[in-house]
Amino acid sequence: MKKIIAVINQKGGVGKTTTSINFSAGLARQGYRVLLIDLDPQAHSTIGLGVEPGSFQYAVHDVLVKKRDIRDVILKTKAPNLDLVPSHIRLDGAEQWMTSQMFKETWLHKAIRNLDYDFIIIDCRPTLGTLTVNALYASNFILVPCEMTRYSLDGFADLMNTVENVKNKGTVHIRAKIGAKEFYRTTLFLLRM
Repeated sequence: MKKIIAVINQKGGVGKTTTSINFSAGLARQGYRVLLIDLDPQAHSTIGLGVEPGSFQYAVHDVLVKKRDIRDVILKTKAPNLDLVPSHIRLDGAEQWMTSQMFKETWLHKAIRNLDYDFIIIDCRPTLGTLTVNALYASNFILVPCEMTRYSLDGFADLMNTVENVKNKGTVHIRAKIGAKEFYRTTLFLLRM
């Protein structure tokens, strides 16, 4: 079974994109087939992998809003075994439009369920909006970069409540905390959904 991992935290500046890129590249270097989905309108994972916004025809918002097949959007990167679904600032408008739509939480899950990768890594934006809920619904693990400060830990508690709500609606529950490892002043929490 492929592992779908959302890199998520509602707080910005905690290393979500850096973690997403390096984790994806590390897995690809180990020989796994990896897809990185940039689900942040800032498109920093896209840029971080050397793809400039505007240099591609389709992006993740075309998958979510226009129902384009995700295979048409996937780009090869310079790294062997690592592919990318790029993002664009237009994703911000797409999220606003999605807010009023029915069953919007399932759209990303439906788009990626038949893809043949060992790992799918989803770089999320720093909010708990519609895009992040899509990533939670689609994933079977979450990776949470978190600073060890009061506000970050309060945000982590809010995130866990959102995870419970999303997974309870999908009749899947968090089963166990897999691990936490400290890096400088940031902790990464990996949770199995």
